[in-house]
Amino acid sequence: MNDNNGSVVISDETTTGLIPVIDFGDFNISTTSDNINDDVKRRLAAQIHTAFTNIGFVYLKNHGVATEKLDKLLSEAKTFFELPDDVKQKYARRSAEENLGWSCFKRERLSHDRPHGLKESFDFETKPENVRHFPEVPGFREAVNDFSLSCYHLSERLLTLIAIGLGLDDPTTFTRQHNILTAENGSTLRCLYYPPITPDMAMQPNQIRCAEHSDYGSITLLFQDNIGGLELRTRSGEYVPAKPVPDTVLVNIADLMQRWTSDTLVSTKHRVVVPKGAEYSRDARMSVAYFVHSDSHCVVSSIDGKNKYPPIKTLDYSTVRFLDTFDY
Repeated sequence: MNDNNGSVVISDETTTGLIPVIDFGDFNISTTSDNINDDVKRRLAAQIHTAFTNIGFVYLKNHGVATEKLDKLLSEAKTFFELPDDVKQKYARRSAEENLGWSCFKRERLSHDRPHGLKESFDFETKPENVRHFPEVPGFREAVNDFSLSCYHLSERLLTLIAIGLGLDDPTTFTRQHNILTAENGSTLRCLYYPPITPDMAMQPNQIRCAEHSDYGSITLLFQDNIGGLELRTRSGEYVPAKPVPDTVLVNIADLMQRWTSDTLVSTKHRVVVPKGAEYSRDARMSVAYFVHSDSHCVVSSIDGKNKYPPIKTLDYSTVRFLDTFDY
């Protein structure tokens, strides 16, 4: 459907109709933020606010992140994930305090009600100078840096719109607490690889690709391939598909933003199941997530003064969650 301002909000591009698809072309990363009309910002802010209060997720199209950059990153990541485990082990994630490195198959457990997830991942700091070099995959570092920078610019715009949508006097309320390209910030780009489900794979009862969870930080940008399997939980407790919509990024609210807004914006639980149909289960699934965190020493407290949650430092919250998730 079209709203009166011409911005497209398409519900039938998803199987559920719950997640709107918003045309972000008027404020995408190729535009100059300072030159954007305030009416445009308010319109987009209102649409995004509605999505984040209702379901916590929104698809953005015409966001400005180049498809070529995503394709390049997925290609380089696939080359890395197909390396022997003893090579990848050199880059293994070491601790909860250092949210960096490779996590092997079945290392991450997001729910204690399920076995470990059927996936591998690699976490990168979003600061270009800190992305390590990979002799085995020479183009990996450049691909990560290029894509991270685009995600950074998009996240800055989204944080601004979130503040406007909440009616805050200062639209920089959140961007001032997200100095993403500095040493004080722990935002992360994660490449995810879900291997094919083969007959000889010894799957355990109740095991899926990625168990039910909510994200830890402020917002998450997710770029997924066409395989599918992502599901999110509705307010009624039912899990419904969030099918890939071509040329979009799927954005969701994470836990600390929900705390910041006293539950006005919702951090929705989601999971990745094996999609139905042999043609899909035989294929690997890949995605890229850009986890946006406030600065490590930022104290997150309710912006409305209600103190619904006790104040907590970003780093303290994320460290506790990482310790509960990974086997070190």
